[in-house]
Amino acid sequence: MQSPLARPLPRWMSTAAVVLIVAGVFAWRWPGAAEVPPQTGAADAAGRRYASPDACASCHRSIARSYSLTGMARSFARVQAGTPVLAEIDTGTGLVHAASGRHYTMTVRDGRLFLRRHTLGPDGNPADVVERSADYVIGSGNHARTFLHREADGRLRELPVSWYADRGGYWAMSPGYDRPAHLDFRRVISTDCMSCHNGYPRGPVVDTGSGPRFPEPLPEGIDCQRCHGPGQDHIDAARARDREAARRAIVNPARLGRDRQIEVCLQCHLETTSSPLPFQIRRFDRPPFSYVPGTSLGDYFIHFDHAPGSGREDKFEIVGSATYRLRQSACFQRSAMTCTT
Repeated sequence: MQSPLARPLPRWMSTAAVVLIVAGVFAWRWPGAAEVPPQTGAADAAGRRYASPDACASCHRSIARSYSLTGMARSFARVQAGTPVLAEIDTGTGLVHAASGRHYTMTVRDGRLFLRRHTLGPDGNPADVVERSADYVIGSGNHARTFLHREADGRLRELPVSWYADRGGYWAMSPGYDRPAHLDFRRVISTDCMSCHNGYPRGPVVDTGSGPRFPEPLPEGIDCQRCHGPGQDHIDAARARDREAARRAIVNPARLGRDRQIEVCLQCHLETTSSPLPFQIRRFDRPPFSYVPGTSLGDYFIHFDHAPGSGREDKFEIVGSATYRLRQSACFQRSAMTCTT
């Protein structure tokens, strides 16, 4: 199976064709049953079992400690009394979004963070008031933090205001919200969003058509198994002092071939376009959270891209451009370097 980057979008594929493909895929996958991701004690399609993320630290203390300081490890957290995020953001201040005419205020009450939105009525007083709790935060805070509200049924909704770390820290509209007709409190977090911003959920994720319902407790941060694959068999072999079995049971990205090694990063760092059309579609027979490092990413996602020679080779977009820039570099083309070189 070729690397995803080796499969450009054919010239003949028009916008209409892409729309039809998307419609067909989603019609096939219209959720009527539970989508069950890997979880603690569960196995992937090859029978490899996932472990509790905390188990890795029992043998790899130094690595676990240093990894815990990275942005990936701090990518997702619960917002509650005593969490560092409440001390690192400015609360009680307001944000006026001129494009939509909405006013937003973040406040803390009883150790919980809330976002309040209102407009101004004809008499100049607050109207159309809505308030939601900020129950989780996406983002380490190195660059930004976006907040999520949890519904009673387990669905997560993105809040329209985010905290940005530069210039001493400030509130502004969340990515994609700085426009008159934004989604406000209506954007439901998808499994695709969760799969790259957090560790794999530890229980079944049910979606009956109105958005995925994530089980509690949610992981807090991307854990070791995102890059090393399911770890329970590795742990069991290590406890049995079977060194060779332990090595075979875990993925060491450094020992993978170049394409498979790069795809460990590309599972989340390949976005071929930021346009409204999808840049990738998960294959219909692959449930969410089922990609395993060391396997072909092309067996999990179908990626769409501009055809070679279409004049779009030098594009610069938000997420996926790093991949293009790396592959265009002289160092990459003249050596065997990868993302981790």
